[in-house]
Amino acid sequence: LQLGEQCYHILLILTDGKISNIQHAKEVIRLASDSPLSVVIVGIGKGDFVEMQYLDDFIDFERCSGRDICKFVEFQKYEHNNICLTHAALDEIPDQVVEF
Repeated sequence: LQLGEQCYHILLILTDGKISNIQHAKEVIRLASDSPLSVVIVGIGKGDFVEMQYLDDFIDFERCSGRDICKFVEFQKYEHNNICLTHAALDEIPDQVVEF
């Protein structure tokens, strides 16, 4: 980047819902909340997505410091409607960019 240029990143994670260390993932998201980054997690299949939903919501529920940069979407709910899937996955990003 040249001096004065800005950039913002969107990380897309496709998952079956399994996570090996939820506390580590939570900490990484909290630390990344100061970065020009949004994280979109898409749950694929019929797995248990409770932990993914937790990652989406923990900053709000636990009143953690940092921006809410994470969004979880369950693919199966939108698999037959690409427009709704796109909206659900990306609807928080404009606010996240502005908050940064």
